[in-house]
Amino acid sequence: MYTKDGTSYYILDGHTHFWDGSPANQINRYGEGFIKCFYDYHANLSPAEYRWSLEEFERYPEERMIHDLFETGYEFETPIPLITRDASTRFSKPVRYASTEGSLRTTAYLMPFLAITATAMLTSALSAGFEWLYPIRVVAAGVALWAFRRTYANLNWTLSWSAIAIGFATFVVWLVLMPATANGKDGWPAALQSVPLHWAAAWLLFRLVGYVITVPLAEELAFRGFLTRRLARADFQNLPLGFFSWGSFLISSALFGALHGGLWLAGTIAGMSFALALYRRGAFGDAVQAHATTNGLIALYAFTTGHWSVWS
Repeated sequence: MYTKDGTSYYILDGHTHFWDGSPANQINRYGEGFIKCFYDYHANLSPAEYRWSLEEFERYPEERMIHDLFETGYEFETPIPLITRDASTRFSKPVRYASTEGSLRTTAYLMPFLAITATAMLTSALSAGFEWLYPIRVVAAGVALWAFRRTYANLNWTLSWSAIAIGFATFVVWLVLMPATANGKDGWPAALQSVPLHWAAAWLLFRLVGYVITVPLAEELAFRGFLTRRLARADFQNLPLGFFSWGSFLISSALFGALHGGLWLAGTIAGMSFALALYRRGAFGDAVQAHATTNGLIALYAFTTGHWSVWS
């Protein structure tokens, strides 16, 4: 309480800061326990509309702090009486951030996948036989990923050898389940030989980048980042990455399998494997690494053996 000229003022003082308590910055299990202890206080005591997911709580980045404090900020409109000895003052009313954040996160998780899907429909319609316009998919996905890069910064991208091992095992299963009669891409060599070498090499490079980088990122964001949590709760952003329920696990994996058409069984098992990579540590980057490893090995197998049909 501060008194001046006969008037008493009730003063609130505080400070704010950002921190990085993400798994990449946790030295050992005690650091992890420290963060999760405080997160449990937050998750159990905060109103649902203000509750953060664990990955948000672990790292509160500079951009988010600036947005919360100075862009969204506070409205100085609603007077709230504060009882003091002889005075009342006005305090600001916080603006709710959860709904806009949920919309932003939904867009960030789905936009790269939707960009690939939309451009795939366009390039397929404009291509006769061989899909020469495939690089457009890669560019569209890359633009979407770049646009939301700050949203992805907190998703834990540390190297995981177990995730790579899961990707290798998924590759083996993929080969075992590949139908012996599959010949959907047998025309690739002839098509590539019909153009100058540098054009063929450029197309293959885009195909490889798309298959090993942009597709794993976009599909994992959509299926393991968004869908597995959205099937469990509408406010999916309030569930931690790696949240498990049998329903969301099975349904999202089945839908991922359906995305692969005639290879639906192999696709479903792959979806389950990539989800397990995520569940193991709750690190989104593990699902991406497993997916990228599988796709990279499939591409390598196709290049070295000439069996292009394994390439989904």
